[in-house]
Amino acid sequence: MMRWYAYSNNLKEVLALKEEMTKEGIYHSSMTYQHVFRVLDKHYPRMIEKYYNELRSQNISLDAYLYAALIRVFGDLGDHDRVVSLHEECKQRAQDGQMQAMSPAVTVQLIRAYRNDPDACERVIADAKNFGHLTSDFVQAELIQFYASHKRIEDMVRLVENLPRKSPQVFRVLLRDAAHRHNKPRFDALYQELRESGTRLNEHLFGVLVSAFGQFHDVDAISRIVSEARASPDIIRNSSFFAEAALAFAKVNQWALVDDCWERLLASKLSITMSTYNRFLDAYMSHGRLDQVQVVLNVMMQNVPPNPITATTVIDMLGKMGRLTEMEALLDEMSQSANALPTLVTYHQVMNAYAKAGDIHKLESVRQRLQQQGLVENHVTYNILAEGYGRAKRLEHLQELVAERRIKGIPMEEFGYVILLNIYSRAKLSEETRQLVDEMQKDENLRMTPRLQCTIATAFGHVGDVAMAEQHIATILASPDRSLRDVETICLIYSRLRDIRRLQQILEDPSISKTPLMYNVAIGAFAKAGEHSKVAILLQTMETQNMRLSRSTAVTLSFFFLRHPSTSADFGRPFYLKDSADVQRCDWSICESR
Repeated sequence: MMRWYAYSNNLKEVLALKEEMTKEGIYHSSMTYQHVFRVLDKHYPRMIEKYYNELRSQNISLDAYLYAALIRVFGDLGDHDRVVSLHEECKQRAQDGQMQAMSPAVTVQLIRAYRNDPDACERVIADAKNFGHLTSDFVQAELIQFYASHKRIEDMVRLVENLPRKSPQVFRVLLRDAAHRHNKPRFDALYQELRESGTRLNEHLFGVLVSAFGQFHDVDAISRIVSEARASPDIIRNSSFFAEAALAFAKVNQWALVDDCWERLLASKLSITMSTYNRFLDAYMSHGRLDQVQVVLNVMMQNVPPNPITATTVIDMLGKMGRLTEMEALLDEMSQSANALPTLVTYHQVMNAYAKAGDIHKLESVRQRLQQQGLVENHVTYNILAEGYGRAKRLEHLQELVAERRIKGIPMEEFGYVILLNIYSRAKLSEETRQLVDEMQKDENLRMTPRLQCTIATAFGHVGDVAMAEQHIATILASPDRSLRDVETICLIYSRLRDIRRLQQILEDPSISKTPLMYNVAIGAFAKAGEHSKVAILLQTMETQNMRLSRSTAVTLSFFFLRHPSTSADFGRPFYLKDSADVQRCDWSICESR
């Protein structure tokens, strides 16, 4: 019964059964606590601490599954010391002859928990080889994910090539990585291999495919995969698939289908996890569907017992909706609650709302409450403070903030640098921008990825330092790790600099795959430069490749046609709006949703 309730994420019934067992004098086993920690997950830190202390006080022998569950929970909570302690305990028991203590499931959770500590991960991988865990499909998949996330492409390729076959788990991480890198040819090849291999799709593969096709804006493929999944109701047993489908449809602006995913999820009677609620909330919030945000919040509050995670989610949504008074009231309620005290993440969400609004007084007030509660500030705290000062144009405080951060031993990291870079470049502070980039290049712990180089090039473009922007763009284009997203950013930089010659070079480069965004950016830039023939050629190319104009590009062309009615005939086809009257009629329909 407890296992069934745990897999249904029914916390209330799991804890009730545990209390009933205690009253009846029924012995608690390792399996009992495995189910308890499974349903608690990371959402109830105080209860996790309570039951972990209880578990240890009863001298219960932990099995491999409980070790895996505990490492996962404490890893998600960022409790590194507990993870290390459990890891050492597992290794000691294995050395004492209890080999089952170091199972493949434990290895998988250790790699995830140490994902930001490559040296510790390498030690886990070495142990996995000794214990023979590299034959496990799940360990193989986690290793591939680890190599991919750390850009160790050669190690990843070598591991995949040595596999006797690709399991569904391996296909899942490879497809997800190809989609994440926007590598469409690689993704298509893997997808074809998956289909030809006859591998049966599970719900995780369905979710990855739907998400990937959403990133590639392939509406037909999304609908096809979703229909295939719905035709196999015995496969979809988790609410996360509905969230993946909803996010994919949201990316292609199919909001009726997003609503349909939510309704089908409710009708399925599946247990809805916090992650699923958050994904639907993010999707609706990004499109300004505040009525639907309220619907999802209402369902969540009815079905999920109050905990710091649910309350923090509500606070986050209220902040994004601009309902700051209600957000403050909920924070006060949490502060007086026994089971839902504000966590560091809660305070960060509140601070972030005030930072976005540029309300420095409230931002500093919440920071004081955080400190009074005894919570330890981290890099996220300082990043939010920096963004708040930047939005409020209080640039004189930024250097003090950076100095304070260093005194406390909180090193700068990529996101912190990016925030400062954006603030300085938008304020046109060229000297500060250059000094910050010099500091970034000297930071041994900072990896200068093509994505980060794009941010730097964009910053130099904002301050008008074309030479430095060109220098970093050349580095990006020469990098084998560059993605299509990086090239899209370069196109945006050239468009902002009105450098249509460089844009033309990128479009003519056969080694670069072209995306709808690249064409849209180029069309807008060429139209503003009066390059009518180039605009016509690109429009024809987009039509033959079944690509759509973005709203901003359509508006740019509309203004261009209205100012120069005689040139509209050059574009010829109805798709391009033949005369200014057509443009004027269509222009409002394009802009209406804005």
